[in-house]
Amino acid sequence: MLPVAVMLALAGCAKPQSATDPTVTGAIAHPVTNDDLQKAADYWGARYQKNSKDRDAALDFASAEQRLGNAPAALTVLQAASLTFPGDRDVLAALGKAFAATGNLSDALATLQHAEDPAKPDWKLMSAEAAILDQMGKNDDARRLYAQAR
Repeated sequence: MLPVAVMLALAGCAKPQSATDPTVTGAIAHPVTNDDLQKAADYWGARYQKNSKDRDAALDFASAEQRLGNAPAALTVLQAASLTFPGDRDVLAALGKAFAATGNLSDALATLQHAEDPAKPDWKLMSAEAAILDQMGKNDDARRLYAQAR
């Protein structure tokens, strides 16, 4: 166990490689811009318009809209997707987060709780629920959920 701890400590002292270092792979050449996000929203929006029952298109279109700051549009897409895919955990999780982004905390909490599967706890969902509980002023409940999410 000690050698692993020593290696981790020494790794922290290593000189970081720059993003332009040719030996570094997978580095992002530039930060994501609003133009990039708009292109993604246009692409996924067109794909979603062609087939509103395309789960991935709905999720990605809503995500792009959300990142552009258009939470109401993301919410609309995800509400429709939740009708098409009523038990889909990813759709419900995204819908719950979209409700929260538009300020509808009670619907956000109810949707995220509906997405939960006690047999397969998801710390991301639990953490999102806890954040909403915090926003609702239910800090003790939030702390308990944060502790469970660890």
